[in-house]
Amino acid sequence: MRSLFRSSCRWLKGESGLTSAEYAVSIALVIVMTITAITMLKGKSQRAATEQQQAVTTTK
Repeated sequence: MRSLFRSSCRWLKGESGLTSAEYAVSIALVIVMTITAITMLKGKSQRAATEQQQAVTTTK
């Protein structure tokens, strides 16, 4: 456990990890991609539901 703590401290102090600005950019990209994916899926599912509803109402 102690070695894990030491290695974590070395990693945080080292420059090989991401800086806070890089974390912010990474998080922003993930958020944008998630919103885009949800928007695209929402549009496709609404179109599919509308088509199914029209198919059901025309067969009655």
